[in-house]
Amino acid sequence: MDGGAAVAWYDNRDGNAEIYLRLVGVEAGEGAAASARSGLSPEVRLTRSGAESYEVSIDRLGEGLAVAWYEKSATGDLEARLGLWAAERGFVWETPVEAHEGSSRNPVVVADGERGRVFCAWVGPGDGQESVMAAWWGRDGDMLGEPRRLGLAGTTTWNLNAALAPDGAAVVVWDAAGGRRTEELYLARVDAAAVRTVRLTREDGHASKYPDIALGRDRAALTWFDEKNGNREVYLWTGSWERLWREAEAGAGIDDDARRVTESPGETIGAYIAYSAAGSGGFGLAWSDEVDGGRQIFFLAVDASGSPLAEPRRLSSGDGLKFVPAIESLGEGFALTWNEVRPGPGGPHDGDSRSEVFFAEVGPDGRSSGITSRP
Repeated sequence: MDGGAAVAWYDNRDGNAEIYLRLVGVEAGEGAAASARSGLSPEVRLTRSGAESYEVSIDRLGEGLAVAWYEKSATGDLEARLGLWAAERGFVWETPVEAHEGSSRNPVVVADGERGRVFCAWVGPGDGQESVMAAWWGRDGDMLGEPRRLGLAGTTTWNLNAALAPDGAAVVVWDAAGGRRTEELYLARVDAAAVRTVRLTREDGHASKYPDIALGRDRAALTWFDEKNGNREVYLWTGSWERLWREAEAGAGIDDDARRVTESPGETIGAYIAYSAAGSGGFGLAWSDEVDGGRQIFFLAVDASGSPLAEPRRLSSGDGLKFVPAIESLGEGFALTWNEVRPGPGGPHDGDSRSEVFFAEVGPDGRSSGITSRP
């Protein structure tokens, strides 16, 4: 996987929802034999249980991948799982994130290669109510301490994202309904000694949803979509990691310092961000926007202060609904994936709808490298 990317998704092609993986930008003979399409490995089916498998999260650990997902049984029980996968061996180990019975779902995983460990956060039971939970695992699959509760979750908490802080602590962001019953953003810092959780946005009666965070050197960037201006639009906060934590802990929040990225007449959602470690030292931001009667994927490159390096670029084309972009740094630019839905007669959730996964590479200024494909 050196110099390439791994793309994972769930698919029901085999009659059941299962997790699949494909390597992009690989050399012939690396891992499984490369396919006839240059740079693409064959698809690998990761799960084979009787349950349905959803919401996969992956991160590189050495020559393998830390993989987290959740399974839904025939009786509706949910169980989040974590494993370490290697191209030549399959799963080296695999385990449920909770040792006891109880619903667990929507995990996110971050690998700490320097310290040889894996961090996973998920939504599960905690103190008698649905909560965001987290724990560390060693490279060998042993849990390093008991799971810890990070904060309140809820029935509308569907998206957790995480990153590693410069000191090796894990940082998790999510949204949950507070006192006014509208979602606001929360951040937790998890290290060996303690869990500290803060609210990032004020309870203003307007939903703030689906946050994502990227950390690099001493910089932090946080993105989400917010309804405070009467429409769902993407917002971006950038600054030092210390400032983000200090202002959130002091109760100041990030509302006043956030930049509104989009001003679209349509609904703009699904914003995700990544740090350009080998490039400009800035960030790449991707989102899904309603345009031309459908949905398209857009990309914006910003510098370390959050100032745009170029105008937003539309990466997708054609008909269909493009959703859920994922973005990671790759070389001096970024790798992105998203799914494109072609709705059936009854709409996107019709059984005759079709969905495909797309992959693209862009440079640090957002210009396409020319590689756009269905992995």
